[in-house]
Amino acid sequence: MALDFFFASGGPTGEDGELRRRKLFAGEEEEVLPRLPFTGSMPSGAGASQDDGLGGGYLYNVITTLNIRNPSDPNDDIRYETISERINLFYLFGGVRDSGAGGYLAYNTLYLDYHYREVALINGVVVGRKDTYLGAPRLIEKYTPGGLDLPSATQPAITGAAFLGGRPFYPGSRSIGLYGVQDMGVGPGGSQIVDLRTDYNWRTADMASPIMDFRVPLQGALAASRERGSLFTVAELPATDSSPLARAILEFDPRNNYLMNSWSTIANDLAILSEQVVNGAGQAVHAFGDPGYRAKGAAFVQGNLVVAFDRDPTRDAETADAGPQYFTFDPAAANTASDPGIVRVDTGVPGSTALTELVNESLALPAMRTLRAPGGPIDTSSINVLFSRLAYSQQSLDSGVVRRVFEHHFQQTAINPSGCTSGNPVFDQIPSKLAQFVDTQSGFGRVAHELRNPGGTPLTSDYACAAPDAPAPVTPPR
Repeated sequence: MALDFFFASGGPTGEDGELRRRKLFAGEEEEVLPRLPFTGSMPSGAGASQDDGLGGGYLYNVITTLNIRNPSDPNDDIRYETISERINLFYLFGGVRDSGAGGYLAYNTLYLDYHYREVALINGVVVGRKDTYLGAPRLIEKYTPGGLDLPSATQPAITGAAFLGGRPFYPGSRSIGLYGVQDMGVGPGGSQIVDLRTDYNWRTADMASPIMDFRVPLQGALAASRERGSLFTVAELPATDSSPLARAILEFDPRNNYLMNSWSTIANDLAILSEQVVNGAGQAVHAFGDPGYRAKGAAFVQGNLVVAFDRDPTRDAETADAGPQYFTFDPAAANTASDPGIVRVDTGVPGSTALTELVNESLALPAMRTLRAPGGPIDTSSINVLFSRLAYSQQSLDSGVVRRVFEHHFQQTAINPSGCTSGNPVFDQIPSKLAQFVDTQSGFGRVAHELRNPGGTPLTSDYACAAPDAPAPVTPPR
């Protein structure tokens, strides 16, 4: 079995790149697509790296059949068939990251690569074929915030893209279900999932629309699974007093802001359990959680998530001599020696800046999970408003990811962060409150409200975990 996906190649500092189709398990590359308009605006030098995304090639198959029969001759039946296939492949050039200067030079330009193939048959015999490309990818939108015509060194870059087709659940959305990861490293906070609003007639919106902020960094990998109705991304989880930095795979349904599943290095979900899964004798292999390697692209293919890693020059690596690698993860696995989550690690492979699968447009999305109504007030002021909208599953809670992410942001937003930690009676209620609001709309917002408003009364400023604008305590009269 070969996992078939597209990837973008090319140097980070100005060389034109290529879109290629690769069969991962077969080790083959084929069908070079038109060259991509990378940019050479950043000077060449060690430490510069490119971030971009492929937004999912989506495929239309149309079969037209026409039978022509002479009514007086029952044997005279000519069957004409036309089979047409159209691939729309979105390419997003986010920008260039420079470890020397720091931050991104953001471009956030979206291109469409269009491929049309038509086959004509008469009574099952091919009589004609037509293949059409655009000739060069066509620019259809610039998402640089503020409507800037030039790249920005002070605005976030969109570092990954994926096509799901399911639109976010809010009215008036001019969206085809194309999503991105927006890096917020230039300012406070984490990263955001954004809706790249471009409708089916290619009428574009002015800028990307943020729909979720997990308040932790997301790397440049985003993949869509139409059969599961979800997006997959790679997150970095904050350290705690008792646990180091960790890395996780998040499965998120953007239609209802639902964290369906999560797997992390906290629970050893992403460990390489057997040498048999490594393809490449003698090659150095880094761990999924090695901080010196950054996820640059992802694709969900035939039930598996493929994540491409490459060296991050801004960080020290635990395995410094390991090159680009592909990790293949099975979200349905039991993560045992006989059924591992990491089913394959490919080494000695070319580096890539983005991956995408080929999505069949005829594949219907499954229904969204039915979530309980909040049943009470939602905190949208003391915590990030997008963060407050997150709903989460029992599996995500059991994985440890939900607790780690919520505790980190709740502590950050407390009036006294150093006092709002383990041992504080308010902070210690977090596990039970999170368990109470599993599968609830705006679950994080409900939990934050319950913690900071016990019995409906706001905590006063003498409580370390109170909101930053908490009221002063009432001094009783003497």
